Amino acid sequence: MPQSVRDEPGEIVCRHCGGHCTYDMTQRCWRCDDLVCMHCVEERDEPLCPDCRRDINRLHISPMLASTGDLPTDDENWAYEFKWDGARAIGYWNSSTWRLESRNLLDVTAKYPELEDVGESLGPGDVILDGEIVALDEKGRPSFQRLQHRMHAGSDFLHHARRTPVQYFIFDVLWANGESTIRLPYTRRREILDGLGVRHPCSRVPPTFAHRGEDLLKAAADHGLEGIIAKQLNSRYEPGVRSASWRKIKLVLEQEFVVGGYLVEKHGRGGLGSLLLGCHDANGVLHYVGNVGTGWDERTRHGLLVLLRRLERPLSPFAQPPSRSAYHVAPRLIVRVEYRRWPQDGQVQQASYKGLVDDRPVGDVVCQAAKLQRPR
Repeated sequence: MPQSVRDEPGEIVCRHCGGHCTYDMTQRCWRCDDLVCMHCVEERDEPLCPDCRRDINRLHISPMLASTGDLPTDDENWAYEFKWDGARAIGYWNSSTWRLESRNLLDVTAKYPELEDVGESLGPGDVILDGEIVALDEKGRPSFQRLQHRMHAGSDFLHHARRTPVQYFIFDVLWANGESTIRLPYTRRREILDGLGVRHPCSRVPPTFAHRGEDLLKAAADHGLEGIIAKQLNSRYEPGVRSASWRKIKLVLEQEFVVGGYLVEKHGRGGLGSLLLGCHDANGVLHYVGNVGTGWDERTRHGLLVLLRRLERPLSPFAQPPSRSAYHVAPRLIVRVEYRRWPQDGQVQQASYKGLVDDRPVGDVVCQAAKLQRPR
């Protein structure tokens, strides 16, 4: 790690300008921790020495994170963006090389060859971007399930890029025009980002909407998105901080399901692990749509297990039995479940048990045909 040197006892010399700066060697570069004199760096929250300022490849920035909350009541002070269900990534471009780093500062550039020339589309000049790597479904919506195939794929990255291509959705800029932008307000950073003119077939800058929180949340629900992000108009970028200046408003969806079986705890004493959920198609066929294993206390867990054991039967009620290790039950119980996502032709995700439903017939639990997995 570079350090400034002592020229004479008690005197520190700035290695960048050679000045005898005992009176103002008060700053340290936030990247390399070198002492920096006031001749070499303007006063700022995140001072950088000239070496780090010239070479953004020496920078490794942890992304700013959003806190979970409700829609702001002071709508006039916020802008809103859709919440993209993907993998966070910081992109670095120094006019010649492009680097993508994950949220935990790992280099993931090679994993996404379709994004390797995003930097070239930015033209000359150093730029640092913040965004989300997403994989889109047939309707153009982010699918985390698809993205997982890329995140955990083998080393044949080109093959996986052809099978499951990704996009880089850019929503912030942290460096431009030779200096850090993280101290600038959100509105100014968005102006700079829009001015970059990102033009790349696998990258885009999604729009932002000021003062329209309720409208955007409704649009997110209508399009099956995870939710929205609210960002204070005057907020600075806070690397590595889960800040109240950014607020994620998730859509919590609710559905009633038929219980067709259950799993026991893997490492417990045989207690209830999760419920196997199903719903009927238009022909009355019961389809498996996922599991729920959270949302109950021990008393509720025990009571459910007692009910389920009374309903056990040898054959699965589902058109496509989901698990050999499951216990099958007669489809007589209806449960209400909250969940975050339900991909088309997939399974309910991030589900939480809310209670039993006893005021309607089991046959009334019908789901959209597009949501149901067909027997293969």
